Amino acid sequence: MLKTIQLDPYSGTPLYRQLCAHLRAAIESGALPHGTRLPATRELAAQLGVNRATISAAYENLESEGLLNGHVGRGTFVICPGAAAPPTASSELASNDLSLAGTQPDSTIRFEVSRPAELLFPLDEFRATVDEVIHSDEASAILQLGSTLGYGPLRRYLLEEARAAGDAGPDDDILITNGCQQAFDLIQRVLASNGETILLEDPVYAGLRNVFQRGGARVIGLPVGKDGLDLGALARAIETYTPRLMVVTSTFQNPTGATMPAQARRELLRLARAAGAVVIENDLYADLRYSGVAVPTIKKLSQVAGSPYAASSGITSGDSGMVSGVRSAGDHATEAGSAHAFETIGQPPDTILLRSFSKIAFPGLRVGWAIGPKHFIARLAEAKQACDLHTDQLSQAVLLRFAQSGRLAAHRAKSLAAGAERLRTTLAACAEFLPEGTTVTRPEGGMNVWVRLPEPLDAGELASRAEREGVSYLPGKYFAVSRVESNALRLSFAGLPPDQIRQGLRILGRIFSAELARLRSKHRGEAASALV
Repeated sequence: MLKTIQLDPYSGTPLYRQLCAHLRAAIESGALPHGTRLPATRELAAQLGVNRATISAAYENLESEGLLNGHVGRGTFVICPGAAAPPTASSELASNDLSLAGTQPDSTIRFEVSRPAELLFPLDEFRATVDEVIHSDEASAILQLGSTLGYGPLRRYLLEEARAAGDAGPDDDILITNGCQQAFDLIQRVLASNGETILLEDPVYAGLRNVFQRGGARVIGLPVGKDGLDLGALARAIETYTPRLMVVTSTFQNPTGATMPAQARRELLRLARAAGAVVIENDLYADLRYSGVAVPTIKKLSQVAGSPYAASSGITSGDSGMVSGVRSAGDHATEAGSAHAFETIGQPPDTILLRSFSKIAFPGLRVGWAIGPKHFIARLAEAKQACDLHTDQLSQAVLLRFAQSGRLAAHRAKSLAAGAERLRTTLAACAEFLPEGTTVTRPEGGMNVWVRLPEPLDAGELASRAEREGVSYLPGKYFAVSRVESNALRLSFAGLPPDQIRQGLRILGRIFSAELARLRSKHRGEAASALV
């Protein structure tokens, strides 16, 4: 069946979306039965005459829809709705770093999942917190249907904290979401549902990229360096593409760990305002700073500088409605969907700040939040109400009590101490075991480091060998937007104890060094033969 696929390079539909449609139709019709193993991306790319990134993007989108199940070194398999999944693991491609428990040997050293260490969870304190909440006078109200905007006491607590830190102004409001992933989805629905152009970091967390691609946005990747997003590339992209949104993880970016300096954040804000683009600041990892000095959020810098949008819109602290048809004087957008989008949502926001409890507390409770102008938060709430009415109130109430009791601060202190040790161990083990010529990012916090192996090593091809020897990681191709770094990989260290980090990197170092020696020896042999 795959041999009959015809992709039209002259169509207005991206090639990966065309391929998605072909594969989806084949799966739904039964032409590709449950459990069918699809060709490797390299094989199918050669067969169809397209770039491997096109195949990867199509596979990733179908994984997010639950129609494919892929795993490094094992392949990509069809999942028919209602059928049991084949015996292969689901990767992080279309998940929120979901557990792979049961799909890999218990002894596997897993660098592929970016999440807190379960062994550090303060379960006794958590049980006590739950007990206090369910025995409180508010228990019945907490278990009732609640506000779409979120549990009132938690909203007030978080908004007061943000205002005290300068991350929210008097005209800002807050929406509680089911993790940051839902916040991205709601923003896509409200701001980017008509094919608008979105600028993303490249590489970037796949779940972030996928939510905008699935919504039909035109996604453009911009390179990330040691100081975060490349501002020169950003300026050129703004001039070329007139983007509606730019999404940036300003502190300890996933997957690279990079942090933007304050001056770079100011310049990004200046460029965004001149273009009339909205900045979505993903601030998931800032609480995980192990050393160095915290950098003000872009949202805080926008408050300090003053928002031209707020000045021009006439919004007051009591105005939570829509401001129809108002556009910034600096808005040069020419895309067909943009004008329609802002006729329905009113004045565009300046900067939206996203945060979550997931990285510093308990990811399974799924509580995140978005902070932005009241009129925009109201529009997000309208979209959220259509999805799930409201975020689980018991989780919100428990996390509020956990924070107000001081238990969250105590847990964070222990997590920071453990994270600092694990980061130091990771960097030291990379320097000791990985082959000469390897480069590794050196973040001051977060959960991840980005490794670039010396050429011509291919991290994707080596992943299956590493897994056979008991170590797993995610190759760089999983994080690609516009370009694939075949020699790159992400190491997520936060969930592993130091002894496993060292053992895992010792194994990876042996594998990478042996393959590098083999390839270089082969190259020398081929060069010598050519001279004969």
